[in-house]
Amino acid sequence: MCMLFTLFMLFSIPIAIIDVRSGRIPDALSLPAAAMLALYRALSGGGSLAEGAIGAALCFGFFLGIRSMTGGLGLGDVKYGLAIGMATGPAYVFFALCIASALALSFALPLAFLGRLGRKKKMPFGPFLALGAICALGLQAANIGFG
Repeated sequence: MCMLFTLFMLFSIPIAIIDVRSGRIPDALSLPAAAMLALYRALSGGGSLAEGAIGAALCFGFFLGIRSMTGGLGLGDVKYGLAIGMATGPAYVFFALCIASALALSFALPLAFLGRLGRKKKMPFGPFLALGAICALGLQAANIGFG
């Protein structure tokens, strides 16, 4: 579990920084992250590859649905969902997304109230996704929750 967490962090820290600076999550980081996490799951016995693949499919599909219906997520967020789901697996992926959404909302509401964030202004979601997944991985490592 420690190596899975480390691999996720190795990719997620630069993803979060780049998203804050540029408003984009590069495929050159999110897709290799998902592949490396899958490879780790397949070769290490550090979690089932099938569980990771189900988590990745759930997160990717959920994000793609949100993007299709609302346009509120960038395609980089959708692709980063593959890595998040591969890391957390199906039991913790929606917990990670709920934490990410709650964190983003707690950040966005005061900014909107102060007039610093309007309806047309985009806010990077990548850092919140990374934090949500990190929380979920911590709970998973501590055997707390859903799995």
